Amino acid sequence: MACEQSADVGECREEVREPEQRCLTADEILGAEDRGHLDNWVPTPEWTGAGAGVYVLTPSGEDRERYERMQKVKRVRKGRKTVEKREMNLDELRERLMVDFACDEKGFRLFTCQAKEEVREAVRKLRKKAAAPVGRIGDRVIELMGWSDSDLEDMVGNSESDQS
Repeated sequence: MACEQSADVGECREEVREPEQRCLTADEILGAEDRGHLDNWVPTPEWTGAGAGVYVLTPSGEDRERYERMQKVKRVRKGRKTVEKREMNLDELRERLMVDFACDEKGFRLFTCQAKEEVREAVRKLRKKAAAPVGRIGDRVIELMGWSDSDLEDMVGNSESDQS
């Protein structure tokens, strides 16, 4: 890289070049290893001290769709129209995300729930744990899902579709 002298400071600044853009092929996209976990460390010092934490698996598009389909559908009358209103109960979202995506350094899930009742029991127990670490883990998964604040608002109940 070239070194350019700054006239006002007398220091050397290196020129930073943006990488050249290139369009990926379908094979490159489909072959990319993009579901890692080692970059997804969440510290939880509240549970066993400094250095403690968990990894979280990177959710897939299927995972995101599964969560979005968990929205409850209610039909409500608005004048002469019947409107379909979708809502998701976010009360247990972070605990549920922790159960589904928390993993160890090898990528093995920490919660190995098979039946829905086992999932419900793990979520119930996590709701009694400290809110901060569960919240950090859930928030990291939400970030990895690509959900924005407006996406979450829509899932909570601000989303309506007309079913006249």
